[in-house]
Amino acid sequence: MRFILTTILGLALTTNTAAAQEAGPAKEPLIEVVPAAPDEAARRLELAERFIALMQVDQMSEMMQGLAVGMVPPSSRDLPAREQEILTAALTEAVGQMMPRMFEAMAPVYAEIFTLQELEELVAFYESPTGLAFVTKSFEAFPQITAVMNSIMPEILNDMATNLCDSLGCTPDELRELKAEIARSFPAQ
Repeated sequence: MRFILTTILGLALTTNTAAAQEAGPAKEPLIEVVPAAPDEAARRLELAERFIALMQVDQMSEMMQGLAVGMVPPSSRDLPAREQEILTAALTEAVGQMMPRMFEAMAPVYAEIFTLQELEELVAFYESPTGLAFVTKSFEAFPQITAVMNSIMPEILNDMATNLCDSLGCTPDELRELKAEIARSFPAQ
């Protein structure tokens, strides 16, 4: 049980640390935030919410819940089967609860970043047959894209390990150990 709690805390800290590192010190925004008049701001928010709905949030939430299984750390394989099931169920539930809140929180950001015209054009595109096909087929392609990514991930991580060890001056044994851990984390499909 303690391992499960430590794993969950580790995942949370990793996520928060990564977000903080990405945020870093205050930077000039890459895009210009366009202030809006109150009535325009309401229209932009409405369009942002519509845009998010067009992204088929329900399907995306289901997909992300499926991915939660992959978030279970390889070290949890040593847990008894029942604890593995509980951990997987807890992660799946947490992701399922997070997704609607995340999408709800995104709408004001989109409303602030995109102009009224851009939001109108985005909504028009995603309501068009081509836009609807794009979203639907993106979900259909996801399992294949995931399989492709999983097949190349060990190679990418091995290259990264080699580069890191070159930079850090790892011993050949340390590099072999790192690559062995990568192989354990991504067993051959």
